[in-house]
Amino acid sequence: MKNPIPKFRNLKCGICLLMIMLTAFTRVEAEQIKSKTPNEVFMKVLELKQRVAELRENLSVTTPWPVVSIISTGITPRHVLQKSLELLDKINRLRRILKLGLITVPPYPSREITPNEVYDMVSRLVDEVAVIHPFKLSALNKISPVKGKIPADVYKELSEISRAIDPVLGIRGLKPTDVYAQSLKVLEQIRFLRASQNLSEEVKPPTLMEGKHPNHSLKAAYKLLRKISESERNLWMQPVSTPEIPKRIIAPGEVYDALQIVLAELERIKFRL
Repeated sequence: MKNPIPKFRNLKCGICLLMIMLTAFTRVEAEQIKSKTPNEVFMKVLELKQRVAELRENLSVTTPWPVVSIISTGITPRHVLQKSLELLDKINRLRRILKLGLITVPPYPSREITPNEVYDMVSRLVDEVAVIHPFKLSALNKISPVKGKIPADVYKELSEISRAIDPVLGIRGLKPTDVYAQSLKVLEQIRFLRASQNLSEEVKPPTLMEGKHPNHSLKAAYKLLRKISESERNLWMQPVSTPEIPKRIIAPGEVYDALQIVLAELERIKFRL
């Protein structure tokens, strides 16, 4: 009769090996789902910035790199993701101009957004720009580690990159018509939310007043944001913070960004309801 001990030892070794492999896979998976920090996202955005600067130089764009003043409070990953989607849409328009074929631009998701999703979207932006204008990795300047960054810093950099691509597309800055188009999107979302709550009656539009400036538009956008914040509080949600209006001349781009934040918050309420 053969000794069964060797078979038992082989089975024991096999089980031990399987446990080691499962542990390794679990560790790798845990590392993959580890939340990204704003510092990591910011460094990825700096890489994107370098690639866009190289793209502008290759296409003979000589306009100065834009500097954007962005509110420093109330910016969260969901707002950063929306700005990333705006940039992805512009890259898609550039692909159409260069006859490279269109790419898919996903709609803004009606759910909570994680920092990992923002990081993945910025990584996709880097890849999409690299497809349009590939260049050697050695051309990239080494990016030093950063500390103390918050989502508002990432949002500001993405806003500047978005404006930096405008001359490539033949766009000379945001105009009141662009802001108006954004306000129509806000109105469409609010009508949808009202209909979902059986509030289908039409609201009487206010009287049109002449002589209004971007400062007045920004004030109206923040007033709407305060109402949204109160609605979120009533729905047991973390309310969005409402910034103070800067005491200076307001550019149309700042109103555009404020309306983007409004849209992101409306999507949150839609998901909550």
